Amino acid sequence: MKLYNLKIFVLILSLSFSLFTKADTSENLCIDDKNKYLNNLSEDILPKKISIEIKKNKKWQKDNFKIFISSGTIKKEYKKRYSANVNVLFQNNISCIFKAKIRRHGDFKDHIELRNGNIIQSLDIHLKNGHINGITKFKLLLPKTRGNPDDEIILTEFFRSLNIMAPRTFYVKVDSQSNNYKMLFQEKATKEFLEFNKRKESVILEGDERYLYDDDLNHFTDSAYHFSLSKISNKKLLNKNKEYKKIMIDAVASLNIFYLETLNHYMKENHYYYDYSKIKNVQLDKSNEMILKKKIDIFHNIIFASNSFHALIPHNRKFYWNAEYQSFEPIYYDGNSNILAPLDIEKLPKNKKFFSSLNTTIDLVNNLDLLEIRKNIRKNFNNEKYNEKEIILKLSMILNNLVQIKKLEKNFDIKESNYVDYNENLKTYFKNIKELPHQILPIFSNSTYDKFYECTQIICKEVSFNNQNLIALLGGTYKKSKKYYQFIGIHKIENKKLKGIFVKKNDLINLSYQNSNLSYNKNDYTLNKISSNTLEFIQKIPNTKITIKGGSINNTKIILRLIPLEKNLNSKTINQKGLTGCLNLIDLDVKDIIIEIENANCEDAINIIRSQGHIKKIESSESTNDALDMDFSNISIDDLIITNAGNDCVDLSFGNYQFNNVKINFCGDKGISVGERSKLFSNLSFIKNTDIGIAVKDSSIAKLKDANFDNVKTCFAAYKKKQEFNGGKIKVKKTECLNYDKKTDIDIFSEITHN
Repeated sequence: MKLYNLKIFVLILSLSFSLFTKADTSENLCIDDKNKYLNNLSEDILPKKISIEIKKNKKWQKDNFKIFISSGTIKKEYKKRYSANVNVLFQNNISCIFKAKIRRHGDFKDHIELRNGNIIQSLDIHLKNGHINGITKFKLLLPKTRGNPDDEIILTEFFRSLNIMAPRTFYVKVDSQSNNYKMLFQEKATKEFLEFNKRKESVILEGDERYLYDDDLNHFTDSAYHFSLSKISNKKLLNKNKEYKKIMIDAVASLNIFYLETLNHYMKENHYYYDYSKIKNVQLDKSNEMILKKKIDIFHNIIFASNSFHALIPHNRKFYWNAEYQSFEPIYYDGNSNILAPLDIEKLPKNKKFFSSLNTTIDLVNNLDLLEIRKNIRKNFNNEKYNEKEIILKLSMILNNLVQIKKLEKNFDIKESNYVDYNENLKTYFKNIKELPHQILPIFSNSTYDKFYECTQIICKEVSFNNQNLIALLGGTYKKSKKYYQFIGIHKIENKKLKGIFVKKNDLINLSYQNSNLSYNKNDYTLNKISSNTLEFIQKIPNTKITIKGGSINNTKIILRLIPLEKNLNSKTINQKGLTGCLNLIDLDVKDIIIEIENANCEDAINIIRSQGHIKKIESSESTNDALDMDFSNISIDDLIITNAGNDCVDLSFGNYQFNNVKINFCGDKGISVGERSKLFSNLSFIKNTDIGIAVKDSSIAKLKDANFDNVKTCFAAYKKKQEFNGGKIKVKKTECLNYDKKTDIDIFSEITHN
């Protein structure tokens, strides 16, 4: 009792001081000294120290005290965001001051503690300006909340080396009361996170926790594990484009099939989250592409080999809906790993898919560049104590455990399981939700996504949701009159009754072409194969898509004859695969191909994604919007000829691009736009009749040998547009600008040089 009173006294005393060291706002080197910002603050330099000044510090401290002496979980009322200044000192001793919104992170009180008379806690931070290594939203975690924090750093790096998404994670000093505390910096799963992992923006999903921690009941409800389905974490995606509505509903509905089966298995077998031996993986690995089908199993293999079972708790799971492939990709999160612990053989799933994927996983791990992984791990320790031998041991242990698990296969009687039908799982869910102290109202969508129904097992009634409420519904936050609205899935609904799950009609034609897959809707296009190396498509319906993905194509001419679109008709739409191009080249190796396209009526005439190689010629005319959009690619083009594009003639992002001969005429906005951490080398370019000749922005660099402009408002523009990037650089050797308003347009973050 005396010890407790002393603790309280120390805590009260600490309230008279600031929680964090006050940042010096007298000078912001990031902004005032552009050369240092541009040249020295590269996006791979880690912060040395982070100091935070909370604006309403007394209120923050008062709440800290209430949390500390309270019992149970940390209530939502203490998770409101506060305005703050975040002072970041980088390893190169450049200091930046950012405005931010900050809140406490964590549900349990392991995320808050008293240390040396100061309260410290895990934090959730949203920067309002600026970024840290391209990250604008992140967590500062007390290391103990991640079990073995060293293992968290190791495993996140290990997963990324296998092209499995995991948050960038590293140690950092947080300055509190002139005392430095080691914390774990971890980025949040956001648009920037996806882009860093070379994924296009799409739906990010996670387990729904809202039934677990109830402020009305003021306790943790363990039984809610039986009822928690999935939700969308980036739910405001719907505001970006109405077409995302269908993508979001599809994603949640598909994942909930998996969650319903998981929860039903948990109830029936009294097994915990790690045992998915009787659960269909089919809802997770829906892609026809073998590498994606195996990715889920590879992920599970590594989870078990590294003793990271905590990541398999349903509400801890995170997924990326790869709309291009109509499949889920796992996102590693919060594994609470213990790599050196003995294998828990009892937890191994007795599942054929799990064991059959082990050889693939072992081969992938054997082919990893372990020296590079160790280098990155060492960097992420960020000058904290680093034991090279221990890191080597842990990396070796993951591989050894995989091999050991494979050897154990013969010890188990592994059979195909009899899975429970979806409708049976749904009936069980209807029955079980009655046990919760909450009232849950199950919501379903019809197959056209335009009507919603509140259903019981017996009857359905139509309900409506405006855009804001639909975002809340899919994001797992819609609550009205203490009633929880839970979106379930897409169903046939007849005579006010559920008639089973809706199955989409598939009108896609899938063809093997050379070493790639060619797909399009049979109602949208006619394919004329003029010869073995020529593909000609005749469009039947405007704004429809063709996809060539995976593998390689060589020495091929692709011709698209498209239907002209009325000028005033908005064509800026995506389809349910998240595709924007009339022609989409995805994950493709190309060599000596030619593309001709006219009258493109999509958001992009041509969209090249995560592809590499050489293109002889691209010729585009009369595009309604962008003519050529390339993302996450490494492409060289000999001849690039574009005439009449409603927006940008060329839009480049997240890649390396080389153009030999460019002829661009009549662009609605920019001739060439180089953005989002891209590099462009252009040998000879002629750009006429555009607003901006060449624009370089957002941590991008353009090296131009000979650039010529005529009748443009601005010849060169270099600037910072998006928060998560720096400015742009243009280096030009020879240029001629005729009939222009401004030769250059440059902001304080950027530079243009003539050599």
